[in-house]
Amino acid sequence: MINNYNAVGYLRDVRKDKRINQETIGNILNVTKATISKYESGKLQMSTEDILKYADFLGVNRGELPDLEVSSNLFVDEAYLKVVGSVRAGYPLECYEIAEDVPVPSWILKKFPSAYGLRVHGDSMDRIIPENTIAVVNPQSELPNGKIAVVRINGTETTMKKFYNLDGTIILKPESTNPDYKTMSFDTKKEQEDLHIEGRVVTFVPDPKIIL
Repeated sequence: MINNYNAVGYLRDVRKDKRINQETIGNILNVTKATISKYESGKLQMSTEDILKYADFLGVNRGELPDLEVSSNLFVDEAYLKVVGSVRAGYPLECYEIAEDVPVPSWILKKFPSAYGLRVHGDSMDRIIPENTIAVVNPQSELPNGKIAVVRINGTETTMKKFYNLDGTIILKPESTNPDYKTMSFDTKKEQEDLHIEGRVVTFVPDPKIIL
């Protein structure tokens, strides 16, 4: 097995320069923060495929990665994700349609072919999904508790939060460094609000219009 530690160390330094935490990278790679820590300290070997995903997220050219050997089939073409609007990672906000295509690593659309993008405004989910990135949303009307959902409220307002359905009570929980955000709850049995799950946030990518 090739030792890719120098490449991982390089990405770790870029991550720190951009002030992106390990939990954020873990969310991209579907592993825990502790696993990212072990990768970056050399205690665990990170796969070449995950290194390339890590680099793509940080905007690092793959040719810049030191001592990294890859097979040619890993250098896949970019794909284009349709960004159809914005979502508030904060208080619910009316969602406006602003369709455009942005380049993303092709593995995202291979895994989630129906996915679309939403620009993230607000910091209520910044422990996991940073503000001013593009959330990748897989359309689905149901999802397990604890996953990140895009929820439409009263037909027009949208918000992005961790989702829980506890016997008919919908909980929308922020994951923020800002203590001002509070958990929202809705009693669907009383039909206080019209709630609709638009989809699950499966990952996120940098917004090409914004330099982190």
